[in-house]
Amino acid sequence: GFEDFEHYTFGASIGNGGVYGANGLYSDGYIFGYDQASYILRTYHRIRAEYEKAGLDADKALLDALLSLDAADSVWSRYKNTAEFIGSAANSEKYSVSVQELKEKAEAIAGGISDTAAYAAVAALIDGANTVLGLGLPDEIKELLNNPGNMTYERLITAVESLNLEIGGRTLDEGLLLEYVEEYASYQSSTAYPKIFFIENESLREYAYAKYEGVKHGAFIGSVLIGDRVGAVSFGSSGSAPMSYSELEAVFSNIERTGESAPEYYPLFALRDALLKYAALIPAAIILAYYLAHLENKQFKKLLKGGTAK
Repeated sequence: GFEDFEHYTFGASIGNGGVYGANGLYSDGYIFGYDQASYILRTYHRIRAEYEKAGLDADKALLDALLSLDAADSVWSRYKNTAEFIGSAANSEKYSVSVQELKEKAEAIAGGISDTAAYAAVAALIDGANTVLGLGLPDEIKELLNNPGNMTYERLITAVESLNLEIGGRTLDEGLLLEYVEEYASYQSSTAYPKIFFIENESLREYAYAKYEGVKHGAFIGSVLIGDRVGAVSFGSSGSAPMSYSELEAVFSNIERTGESAPEYYPLFALRDALLKYAALIPAAIILAYYLAHLENKQFKKLLKGGTAK
């Protein structure tokens, strides 16, 4: 733990034998079993329902809690100055994409696209629609469409911010974009506590852990549990539509009822199955045994008769 925050191991209460890192998260590459998957989903949906019942949004509460931890005097800020965190951060950087690397990649991709004929055609189409339909596109967007040469990261960000789009109650800007990218471009060290560890509200912290394991950890092991597409997926769009919580509970209940009854009744079912299969053979075998014994006696009598002196 750290300061007033005692060590927390997600899912330890179910005693499922999960494999954990030193920070209480499932270890890198650990693939969920039934116990872990059902615990993650039940925790996630239960806490979301609790917040909805109170007229609140669990995701909004989680975002607010994480933003408050960015304050200079927060426990998270103090933890980041510890030798434990700094030591693990060195390893994290090896497997994470830095902001500078993201900027360079964005410029390279945007520059390559802007030189294509397809970009010119799409730009002309958007510009025409803006004129005819009066879309009211900002000047920054029009400038980017009409003069794509030397496209830079800064020009892209300026164009995006000019749209004034709202996502989850926040205006889409560079900071919010980088937060979304960081979700999938950063590596969480198995020895350092994650930011969500320092959420004070215990229920909200457990929700954050369930969401992290079901979304981000699940993506890395090809088993996303939470989202618009779930199942055997990674960061792609494959997979299946998720079940509702009531549908999941029905599946879980059926599996668990079977698990409770199987050790006691399945051996009896197997015996009954064997009896049904072989029941008809038993009387047939008895009849055949008597018939063969009868034939044997007849042959034996013939031998005895043929062997007499007279």
